[in-house]
Amino acid sequence: MSDKIRLLVTMRDIAAATHLVRVIKSDVFKSKFSLRVLAQRPASDLLLLNDIKHTVVDIPPCRSADSEDGLKLLAFVEREFIENPCDVILAGLSTPFDGGIDEAVLALAKVPTLLLQDFWGEQNRFFGKGADVALVLDEAAERRNKLKFNLPSVIVGSARHSAYQNLDFPLMRRDMRKKLQIADDRSVIGFFGQALNRLSGYRRTVRAFIRTVAELNQDLIVLVRSHPRETPDQQAELALLFKEAKVQTIFCNEGQVDTILPACDIVCSLFSNCTYDASYQNWFSSQPLSVPVSLLFDPEIATYYRERVDFEDLPIHAEGLVIPVYAQKNLATVLYDSLSIESKKKTWERAKKVLPDPQSSIKRIAEAISSELDKRTTGTFVDG
Repeated sequence: MSDKIRLLVTMRDIAAATHLVRVIKSDVFKSKFSLRVLAQRPASDLLLLNDIKHTVVDIPPCRSADSEDGLKLLAFVEREFIENPCDVILAGLSTPFDGGIDEAVLALAKVPTLLLQDFWGEQNRFFGKGADVALVLDEAAERRNKLKFNLPSVIVGSARHSAYQNLDFPLMRRDMRKKLQIADDRSVIGFFGQALNRLSGYRRTVRAFIRTVAELNQDLIVLVRSHPRETPDQQAELALLFKEAKVQTIFCNEGQVDTILPACDIVCSLFSNCTYDASYQNWFSSQPLSVPVSLLFDPEIATYYRERVDFEDLPIHAEGLVIPVYAQKNLATVLYDSLSIESKKKTWERAKKVLPDPQSSIKRIAEAISSELDKRTTGTFVDG
């Protein structure tokens, strides 16, 4: 019999998957844990791309816990626990407006559970119960978990960005621009979509962004990437909005987002993890790459995010890693200034100064899992 710890890993959100893929593939985890992985789309697509053994949970996320799909998820998890017992669970984070495999597993678990929290102070307790402990990015996330959920946290850093240490981002920039037939000296603004189509503020933000870029009167290219959770119809709607713009637009949904970001001079999203990715690309890069920008000027969008996190106080905004736009009238100035060499250099220097080193994150995650299991087996675990 193996003496490895039986670890169940679950994921469905693509941002969570980018962290967990890096964790699962590490030598640290392969040597310490016997892994079983459950995933829903789009996370399962990334696992397949990385040739990671997993079980696809072919039940869609649900909007109601007592819906048919909600009951199916809970029944699936109950069978899973009987047929494939585990010692401890590591779950990915999903946006808290629906319930999926992560939330169902956390709700029914009888073993220690840990949430790999890739966003500050966010937890999805859709089925009524969350994780025992959160593995978090930094002290700001730890404080938010304490205040919002009274949730114990362990600071582990950003697991997925440890993979950046072996990448040459200036070279990736040149290669991607060559692939897209974009000249090295051409200014590129990236727009990275999000699965927020149900909010009318999302379309208002996109339209305002398009108008502003068109009015800049610069020789610009807009690089557009849809979110993987957007449906084909939603992606088509986003594409139509940009096709009406009076600027050159390239749609780029192929490949991984990490390979697209370096091609941009500005990385824009409403409030996506991709701007955090761009910050870490600056941290690892030998030269300035891009200025990340959050488009938070629409009242509905601002309210939606403020209900989940105090985004004004997050380190990425407060420390100048990502430039927030809280008023639409300021968007043109922010975009114009962010195209300058001086702005890119300033953002690059802030990333170098502020961001924590992610290169030992996976080791800290493994240690936290073992520690949580030890608490349960030694009787020191406190069930919240």
